[in-house]
Amino acid sequence: MLHDGKLVEIPLPRTRRFHQPAPPTAEFPPDPGYFLRTDQERELPEQTPEHLRDPRPAW
Repeated sequence: MLHDGKLVEIPLPRTRRFHQPAPPTAEFPPDPGYFLRTDQERELPEQTPEHLRDPRPAW
């Protein structure tokens, strides 16, 4: 969503973004992660710690 002229992520009900660990080098494109629904009866994956995620914006 655009907010004050900037692209920002807004929370979606019953979803959560999960992040993969950062790629080994900057030659790989940034990965924004993926959304999973939290209202289904399945186990969610363990979240990658923030210090291991790719800090580059994907958009």
